[in-house]
Amino acid sequence: MDPTLKKTATGNKSQQSNDIKNNFGEQLIFILSQPRTGSTLLTRLLEGHSDIDALGETRLLQTALMTISKPWREKDSYELKYSREDTKIFLDSFPSGQSHYFEGMRFMFNHIYNARLSHSKKIYFLDKTPRYAYFIPELYQSFPKAKYIFLFRNPLAVLSSITRNWTHYKPPFPNDDLEIVPSALLAGQKLIGDNAISVKYEDLVTSPEATLNRLSTYLSLDFESNMLKYNQASQWKTGDKFIYDHNKPAANMTTEWEKYLSHPKIWNYSKKYLDILGTETLSQMGYQYSDIEKTLKKNRPSMIATCISRFKKGR
Repeated sequence: MDPTLKKTATGNKSQQSNDIKNNFGEQLIFILSQPRTGSTLLTRLLEGHSDIDALGETRLLQTALMTISKPWREKDSYELKYSREDTKIFLDSFPSGQSHYFEGMRFMFNHIYNARLSHSKKIYFLDKTPRYAYFIPELYQSFPKAKYIFLFRNPLAVLSSITRNWTHYKPPFPNDDLEIVPSALLAGQKLIGDNAISVKYEDLVTSPEATLNRLSTYLSLDFESNMLKYNQASQWKTGDKFIYDHNKPAANMTTEWEKYLSHPKIWNYSKKYLDILGTETLSQMGYQYSDIEKTLKKNRPSMIATCISRFKKGR
């Protein structure tokens, strides 16, 4: 190779390496939420923008984050348990070991995200999975200049969806997604402060254009009308498949959960969850305890329905 070309190639490689190392996530968007809050819907809508790339639920960072932290109560596999313990021993064996881990994460994943963006020729890559809500401090330490979108939904709507689709009417408690994540999100809001933005699912589906306009401004992008419909894009291989039942936000989904309160089990689980969260947590999430309590009282199952449910349970 010509020495001049070799020097140029080496210089370009070095410059690229420095660019990645000095990148603190400016090209990334993270959606942080409980599961069943509409994060897939929001991702599909944002993906409609010509400058935003997404690929469903990549979980790209999840393994690296789980190796150093365990904020939930569910039992680990032995491999993950020992991996976390041994990684901690290694990182504690030299000064600032954990800081170097985060720096290494930033370097490695910036390289991967940037390769994807070079392929898609877009400005932002949007990465989301509800599991990221458990690792907000770690995410923020790794990518302090990323864009963070906190997405909230009426917690009883979340409970209803989890009960119907995941536990199939069996008790949803204990459940870290229901009991730990709300506090983790609120602590994350406080940590990131004005560098993040918060959105309510109810606003997204009843006023999608206004909500997407606000998000576009936060991202320093112009709103594009293509963002309002999402089934024009190809379907993802990962993430929630229920999203393809529609092609745009549906306003009636804000009260969909209420019709399931006629089921005694869901009503009882809902009352318990309302009390678990309490007035202050609900208020910080943007919802009023008294309003939700009124909805519960209005939709309380009849005594007959409750007796039938208990009879079936005892059979």
